[in-house]
Amino acid sequence: MGRSSLFVLCWALLASSFCQSVPTFQFPTINSIKDLSRIEPGHVFPRHGLMVLYYLAMNVNIDQNDVIRINIHPDRGDAGFHFYGDWEGLFPSLPYGTTYYSLGNINLPRATELTERVTWNSNQRPTGINRNRDRVLISYQYSSNRVQAIYITQHYLDHSHSYYDIDNTYQITTELLREIQGLSLEEFLYEAGYQRNSYSQTCHILQSSALSLSKTSSPSDTTAQSNVYGSTNSQMCPAQMANPLPQVVLDYQCGQINLEVKTTTKGYAQMKWDHIPLNLMDSSVNVQLYRYGQALQTVVIGSQTFGTYDTSEYMNKDLQLNLVNKGEVIIRGPVTDDADGKVPVDIMGYDAALQMFTKDSYAGARLYIKKTFTDWKTKFYYSWVGFYEERFSSVSGYYTFQWITKFTKEADTDMDYDIYSYCSSMAIHPLAQAQFVLTKSYDSVRAITLPWEA
Repeated sequence: MGRSSLFVLCWALLASSFCQSVPTFQFPTINSIKDLSRIEPGHVFPRHGLMVLYYLAMNVNIDQNDVIRINIHPDRGDAGFHFYGDWEGLFPSLPYGTTYYSLGNINLPRATELTERVTWNSNQRPTGINRNRDRVLISYQYSSNRVQAIYITQHYLDHSHSYYDIDNTYQITTELLREIQGLSLEEFLYEAGYQRNSYSQTCHILQSSALSLSKTSSPSDTTAQSNVYGSTNSQMCPAQMANPLPQVVLDYQCGQINLEVKTTTKGYAQMKWDHIPLNLMDSSVNVQLYRYGQALQTVVIGSQTFGTYDTSEYMNKDLQLNLVNKGEVIIRGPVTDDADGKVPVDIMGYDAALQMFTKDSYAGARLYIKKTFTDWKTKFYYSWVGFYEERFSSVSGYYTFQWITKFTKEADTDMDYDIYSYCSSMAIHPLAQAQFVLTKSYDSVRAITLPWEA
């Protein structure tokens, strides 16, 4: 009898007052990438569980005693982390101060803080349960910033249950995390057995048109690679270089198509594309800027395998650049995040964080304030945020600033943090930054956001 059958049986017994609680299961452990390649979650397009696990592995530190500490804040909702109550009692009970958090729900607003490669699959398949089925679950102790346990799991395919599929839930060990940390994402997916031949039909069209050349030229033939794909051999990952598999190479090139929405120096949306295979180019191919399913701008790219186009559209969240041929979307780019895909930056010495964002092409700042930090208005009475047009500007070289006490509270959240925001008069543009200054003195900077990406 499978674990899921036991779980259903116990619920039936509970209803009959014969079972007092749902059993907690001992989940199998995954100690190596070789072991990981044998499980179901995350291995077939458009599944994304392996990408989510890679993201987590690259955002934790493991010491010599196998203690795991995470670099972001699950309780703040970073990267789309959200509270998981385990009401069904599937997982081990936790001591006071330790909580389960789930990562991988790409429908949550801040899931856009995950890397673009994590969400690439779901962008190509915007509907269907498999695009958002996988999860990585952690038990997290806030006081020590420790991750006590990590699991990879999945939801049931038919939505017959709201809880996780216990027959396909596995505990991740520190040995596996260390192994993952030594690889690039492409190397990890290759070694974990991700089924690249399950990409969308469009990718297969691209593959078939170039397959004949791949049979007559090796991956080391840089001239052939450049002529067919518009890219050079130097962009191939080591695993693929050492194991020249035509199908893998072609899938890799399909995944290399890059479609982005950036910002101009005046704060408007810029369409950017590159690595478009030459064999795809014809007079019908164009790039289209979308928001909420509506095409805002269309640019016919002809034979331009790379390029940019400055629009007059405001820079906002939920913009997306698509590659289109004869009215059919071929490849979808990532959906823009109003914070440039960056998690908040901790304000040194306080339970608070700073995040830069944009709205209608203007730069803004958000403050994440821990709800237990009740006297923050007193502590931050003389604090302010400066907005800077250039990265690494002197503290006094701000374009404009605002006192923290003037920030407006956003709607209540179910997180452990309240959010306050302010939108400035400065246009968002490449390399823009925000700085949190604790006092009126310029030598009291406590947080600096990363530069807005060019």
